[in-house]
Parts: sequence; structure tokens; C-alpha cells
Amino acid sequence: MTGHDPWVEYRNKHKQIDDDSKRQIEKVKLKGIAPMLPDGAEQTKNVALIGIRNVMKKCFRANPEERPTAGEIVKELQDRVEYIEENWDIITGIKRTKIAPVGKT
Repeated sequence: MTGHDPWVEYRNKHKQIDDDSKRQIEKVKLKGIAPMLPDGAEQTKNVALIGIRNVMKKCFRANPEERPTAGEIVKELQDRVEYIEENWDIITGIKRTKIAPVGKT
């Protein structure tokens, strides 16, 4: 209404950051280096995060032929969810112990 764009300063300020980020990404892509994972991602014991991390790493492969398809990603994540539901208490995060039937070891 007033002809004033309140976001122009914000966009101009962040455009430089975006341009710098794009240049960094291009450098990394050209060298075939995978993006860094967040702190703690490699050491996590969280079974859900391990599944996500593993799929991410497969997607970072330099050779496109070695990367999983969307269907393979979905399947792997669905399998991880089923594994978690069958073997872990979702509320406590504690692995369920399976008790062998009496007389069978």
C-alpha cells in the first residue's frame, strides 16, 4: 500500500549469505566430498537416527549410479521403523528383551 518493501533489507543482507553458501556447496560437489553430518550423528546410539544417517550417507555417494532410488530409500526407512516397533519400547527407548520359551534355548 505504501510502496515500501519492509523485507528488501533482510533479503539483501541474506542474499550474500545464500550466495556464499552456494559457492561452498559447489566447491564441495566438485571435489566429491559429502556434506558434514550434524555433531553427534556418527556417535548416536538412537536407532531411528542411525537409520536416517545410513540412508543419508548412501545418498551422498559421488557416483549417481551408486545412490539409492527413492523406492529403496522408502523401503529401508520402512524396514527401520518395523525393526524399531518390534524390538524397542517407543516410550522409554529401551530395547525389549526376548524371553525364550521354557525348555528351549
